[in-house]
Amino acid sequence: MKMWLILLSVACGGSIGAVTRFWITELIYQHFNTIFPFGTLSVNLIGCYLIGFLWNIFGNFAVPEYIKMFMSVGILGALTTFSSYAIGTVNLLRDGEYLYAVLNILINNGLCILLVVLGIITSQVLINIFN
Repeated sequence: MKMWLILLSVACGGSIGAVTRFWITELIYQHFNTIFPFGTLSVNLIGCYLIGFLWNIFGNFAVPEYIKMFMSVGILGALTTFSSYAIGTVNLLRDGEYLYAVLNILINNGLCILLVVLGIITSQVLINIFN
């Protein structure tokens, strides 16, 4: 596989993921006027579910490498925001919002792992239905 095709795939997917992350977080923050970072949590949960779903699909079907990279590294890599999650948590700690910081850590990690598993289960059910 040509490396330029994979790099182009990641770059294109990354731009889609970044714009999608911005759009989703802005939409969430317009509806939730709170100190808790629901926008970051939302994109992390969506991204974790989708990576679990796609990981299982990719493992069960012959998907070209550039498509895998476009979707997983590009789109989902830019969509999920663990760097934003980390700085948001540090800011909550810095501001003395210890309960929110701990909740942010527990909810993001716990629900994201759960959603990866649910994504895998969902894709396996679909694979079993259509095979």
